[in-house]
Amino acid sequence: MAKVLTIASTLGLVDGTRGPGGGYWLRRRPQDITLLDIVQEFERSDRQVLCPFGPDWCGKGAPCPLHKKFESMDTDWMHYLRTTTLAVFVRAPLPPAAPKRRSA
Repeated sequence: MAKVLTIASTLGLVDGTRGPGGGYWLRRRPQDITLLDIVQEFERSDRQVLCPFGPDWCGKGAPCPLHKKFESMDTDWMHYLRTTTLAVFVRAPLPPAAPKRRSA
């Protein structure tokens, strides 16, 4: 986890302090950080959709029967990562608890 947070810190996503009172916090608002901001640092960057049948099928001649579907899924996935922010993980604050009544 420390390595992930160190990378997030170099990306300007989090700040942190060491020690007993230390910890990590977001440097930007959750709605300003997309999932792509995070994922792109940990995933391969070549963005090539790999054929499940190996390079001998899609790499030579017509694409495999799944090729277009995989491309579509990849496009949808990238759209999701670009448009979804960390705000989806933030719960709305709970309303303050009502004061307890004293029984008579």
